Amino acid sequence: MKDLILIATLIGNLTVTSYRPVKEQTDSSPFHTSTGEHVRAGGCAISRDLLCGACRRLHRRCQHPEYGKKLHYGDWLYIEKYGFRQINDVMGDRQHYAIRTKRGRRVMFKTIRQALDIFVEKWSEEHSVGVRHLTVHKIKGVTP
Repeated sequence: MKDLILIATLIGNLTVTSYRPVKEQTDSSPFHTSTGEHVRAGGCAISRDLLCGACRRLHRRCQHPEYGKKLHYGDWLYIEKYGFRQINDVMGDRQHYAIRTKRGRRVMFKTIRQALDIFVEKWSEEHSVGVRHLTVHKIKGVTP
C-alpha cells in the first residue's frame, strides 16, 4: 500500500459559516458562483481580503497562482471538522445587521475579514455549521 503525503500551509484560525443557494444569501443568480460556474458540494467562498486581487478582478484563476500570500480560485483547503473544500466563490464585502436605538432601528455594516463560507444544500446543514472559528490549511501539493 502506498502512502499519500499532503503538503499544507496554515492559513489561520478563520470564522467559518455556511451558505445555501437562495437569493437572501446570495445575489440575483444564486446557483452560480462569482466565477460563473454552477455551485456544487465541496465548494466554498472566502472573504475578499484572503483572495488574490488579480483573481478577484478577472473572476477566474489568475496567471500567477504561485503567489503564496493570497488564496486563488481553484485552491484546495482543508477545514478542521469539514474536510477538503475547493475555493470557487468569494464572499460579499460587507455584512449588515440592525440595532435598536432611542430613535428607532438603525442598520449597521461590518466589513467581512478572515472568513470562509462553506456551501451547503439544506437548511439543517446550514444550521449545524452556525458560526465557528476553525483552523484552515491550504493544500499545496500531493506526493504519491
